[in-house]
Amino acid sequence: MLISIIIPSRDRAVYLKYSVQTALNIQDKNIEIIISDNASTDHTREIIRRIDDTRLKYFNTNKRISMRANFENALKASSGDYVIFFGDDDGIIPQQFKFIRNILEKHKPDALSWDFLTYTWPIKDYAKKSGSLRFEHRKIYGNVIKSTKKIYLETLLNAELGRHNYLPRIYHGCMSRKFLDKLVNEDGLYFCSRSPDLHMSFRAAQYGGNFLRINHPFTINGISPASTGGGSRSTDKNNKALSKSFEYIAETEIDPIKDVLPLTKSMGFSFLSALETLKHHFPNPPLQVNYNKWYAFCLSTIPKGDTKTATEIINCVSLHAKKTSTERELNSINPGYIYIKYKFLRLISKIKHYPFSFRVFAQLDMQNNILSAAKAADIILKQDLKDIIEEKTSHKSSVKNAKKRGKRLNKQMITNQLVYFEN
Repeated sequence: MLISIIIPSRDRAVYLKYSVQTALNIQDKNIEIIISDNASTDHTREIIRRIDDTRLKYFNTNKRISMRANFENALKASSGDYVIFFGDDDGIIPQQFKFIRNILEKHKPDALSWDFLTYTWPIKDYAKKSGSLRFEHRKIYGNVIKSTKKIYLETLLNAELGRHNYLPRIYHGCMSRKFLDKLVNEDGLYFCSRSPDLHMSFRAAQYGGNFLRINHPFTINGISPASTGGGSRSTDKNNKALSKSFEYIAETEIDPIKDVLPLTKSMGFSFLSALETLKHHFPNPPLQVNYNKWYAFCLSTIPKGDTKTATEIINCVSLHAKKTSTERELNSINPGYIYIKYKFLRLISKIKHYPFSFRVFAQLDMQNNILSAAKAADIILKQDLKDIIEEKTSHKSSVKNAKKRGKRLNKQMITNQLVYFEN
């Protein structure tokens, strides 16, 4: 069974060289690592050329295209029986990869999703608690769980998404080639939205299939100033630091495949846009969306203190409600109450789970980047998941051992000064 690991990239060689190395460190001959370079103008090509590994395949679009189109090209360039996507500032945890393969070969699911760790690149004055990983007890050493189309649809239709972790995913998750081929539109396109990861999750939930998930991290979500997610929602053209974001916007606008809703700074509205675009391309089976909950979700993600953006989002939501005759659902919502409610729920969740987690510094050998983070994750997690799956040990015991390893790693870090990453 061949597994494709796909990394779309654009002008982020400084991150990519560490990100791709996490995949290259996987001890598995039956993988291919696809780098889909969206006509980068930095030294991306040179970095890839220096790597001597037959599993690595490099493709260059030769002209700037949208992120959606780059995802499309990358998937069509791959040949694996299963496909995994992650970003060029993200990473995969090498020694945990064998568990992905074991699950896929044993159960042959249409999709497998998992929890991921989050790592903020340690760039000076960029973010607090950068250069470290937080391990939540409930998100490590879990068993394989089968879910149903009904559960996923309820999650989607009622906007109970959180970070859409509980939907089938191709981004920080994987899907089978056979299943993906069932999801294409009439033009043979896999991705039909400017948010290709969201589109594929929503499309899979709509279609239904044999879906598995596991509460255990196999990948690391990297957060950096170059991350597309935040940049793609930026609209302040006077901010020179956001120039890359406006390149993204320009490329999105020339893509012939359009979303049905405009681009805004709201995460919630981006999710709604992906859902409405899905309905446009795939009207069957029809989706009975709970717009009251979706509008509440959109309004809860309005950036605090940004009056201009708040007005823009409210206007966009209002226009959508008018076009879809769902003004009643929107008018029943108190924006102030919704914001406070969601903020309170997030706080409660944090208080509830914070004591049952531990943080580990990701610095090894005076290096702190996604590669050292992946190595640190493997040190913490080891191969204990095997004993969990085979029911040879308990979750509580495995977590306890992981915490001990984390304390030892942190003690080693205390003797050293935090190394910042020069982006």
